[in-house]
Amino acid sequence: MLERRRFLHRAVGAACSLGLFPAIVPRRVFGAAAPSNRIGVGVIGCGNQSEGDVKHFLDNDDVQVVAVCDVNRGSHGYRDASQFLGREPVRQRVERFYADKLGNNAYRGCGAYVDFREVLARDDVDAVVLIVPDHWHAIMTELACEAGKDVYCEKPLTLTIDDGKRMIRAVRRHGRILQTGSQWRSNPEARRVCELVRSGRVGKLRKIVTYLVPNNKTGPGPGWQPMPVPEGLDYPMWLGPAPDAPYHEDRCLYRFRFILGRAAPDRSSGRRSSSPARPSSRG
Repeated sequence: MLERRRFLHRAVGAACSLGLFPAIVPRRVFGAAAPSNRIGVGVIGCGNQSEGDVKHFLDNDDVQVVAVCDVNRGSHGYRDASQFLGREPVRQRVERFYADKLGNNAYRGCGAYVDFREVLARDDVDAVVLIVPDHWHAIMTELACEAGKDVYCEKPLTLTIDDGKRMIRAVRRHGRILQTGSQWRSNPEARRVCELVRSGRVGKLRKIVTYLVPNNKTGPGPGWQPMPVPEGLDYPMWLGPAPDAPYHEDRCLYRFRFILGRAAPDRSSGRRSSSPARPSSRG
């Protein structure tokens, strides 16, 4: 920690001398929220759910978003027509936020990556946020734990029960922290209901009714045909450990749950061991 603090203080000094920070640095930079005390966060997955997640991390003074990663450079095709998302739009959003906060339009302090393993390799990343399709959750969590990173993984945490067991083993083996974003499990209303039930305040339960929302989009109908992969989207790496499947706009990005199958992964590369190797420089 001491060496890291020294390095960061030297880095801040060098940045100031190069004009990368304002001449008068806000006191908070060297106070409780000094760089050496902040949690360096890498955001892996820059789609629809990242809009809310990234905002919460940016608003937290204990956090510094230092890297974003997505196989999509930037495009529409998410929840609605107004969204233009991907690694470049989100990187720009992060840098614009910190530029405004520091009062310096020249701020450039967020890396953008296609390969998530490059984020895991960064020494200044303490934790990663996984906002990726379900079939990537287990592999990314395992590799993040091996790299010494703590993990926040979006819901649902796993695609299969075996995925969950592997993730638990990885967390325990490497002594990491893993949190999943099952919002309804931790909001005040749900907690209050659980407390009332457990304390017996509501009496004896005789019937429980659950509600499962429908899928958020309709997949391609019968007789659908493959579509050209859009420029800027690394579709083979979007598939990752899932079985090969032709591209269609209604099976990708926001509509990812129409590709559910998976094969046993080659954990050394994060890809299926049963398929030809995909380009190792992407992820």
